[in-house]
Amino acid sequence: MAIDISHIKKKQKAQLEKRGKTASSNGSFAFLSRELSFSKKLNDKSKYRFYSEMSLLVEAGIDIRMALELTFQGEKKKANKKILQDVFDRIIKGDTFSMAIKQTDKFSDYEYYSLKIGEESGNIKLIFKDLADFFQGRMEFKRKLISSFSYPVIVLSTAVVAVFFMLNFIVPIFEDAFKRFGGELPQLTQLVLNFSNFTQSYGLLLLIIITSIIGVLYFQRNRIWFRDVSSRILLKIPIIGDIAQKTYLARFSHSMSLLTGVKNPLVSSIALVRKMIRFYPLEEGLKVVESDILHGSLFHEALSKHSIFPSRMISLIKVAEEVNKLDEVFKQINKQYSAETENSTKTISSLLEPFLIIFIGLFVGVILIAMYLPLFEIGSSTM
Repeated sequence: MAIDISHIKKKQKAQLEKRGKTASSNGSFAFLSRELSFSKKLNDKSKYRFYSEMSLLVEAGIDIRMALELTFQGEKKKANKKILQDVFDRIIKGDTFSMAIKQTDKFSDYEYYSLKIGEESGNIKLIFKDLADFFQGRMEFKRKLISSFSYPVIVLSTAVVAVFFMLNFIVPIFEDAFKRFGGELPQLTQLVLNFSNFTQSYGLLLLIIITSIIGVLYFQRNRIWFRDVSSRILLKIPIIGDIAQKTYLARFSHSMSLLTGVKNPLVSSIALVRKMIRFYPLEEGLKVVESDILHGSLFHEALSKHSIFPSRMISLIKVAEEVNKLDEVFKQINKQYSAETENSTKTISSLLEPFLIIFIGLFVGVILIAMYLPLFEIGSSTM
């Protein structure tokens, strides 16, 4: 007897549309949070839809091959459909689901290892749901981040353009007028004029140098030395470093919760998480932790040797080891750090907006005062 899946697809579509409407109503700058993808890989929104549908179909009793076929046939975007059909064709040829997505090179290591664990443990349904939740969380985090920083970035960009215009077009007009009047200029005025002359003479060169540095750093981003140095600098930046640390610890906790929840061995879980999370201090720390556990150390003892892991987190893991509840504790740690990251991001945004307005106002005010100060002196001397 054929399985009627029409009601399942309708239910899934309704759920996705409801979440989409909720996500799209995040204020005046909501259009900025729409995820645009110009690469050939699936973006987070597409992956969320894909894993949500796979989870629902497999949960309804449909085998993975048929569920995947139904999913890619219902995909409207040609690029996405081609990727999913490639996965389906590889499965038809005999590959496992995890191996098929790995060979397409369109999915992350995190997805590959998660699905591989699901296949080996017989919990593939749980993994599909977990991956759907993971990408939904990433989408929401990106939207909140963009919503928090879109206004400050727009204000700062507008201010930079305004200051550049003043220094290169308005200030030179005043400079010509001051030359006709003659006399010695106030120190503040002379300082602004010198800065204006510098931007006119070397502004383009400075822009080329900055662009070149950014380009070099971009192409070096996967080198070990760059990842090591950049992560160390990032962690030392006040507030930003704390947010970065908690973000990656939340991902670490989420992955460990998933792996220990399906009864994957601890050492194997650590090795997999190390490959799934691309953050150099965590990768190097977990490599040593893995070795220490193999040599007889307890998990919390091995973690305590590395500063990337907070003492509070280590204390919770120690208790979890004693009561054999690592998956539940890691799940709680993930929720805690995710919430703290969100709150810190909101705090920075709320503090950044007034600070930028004050800073920009002072900068523009100094330029205006510097330009009008000689005029006031000339006016007072003629009276």
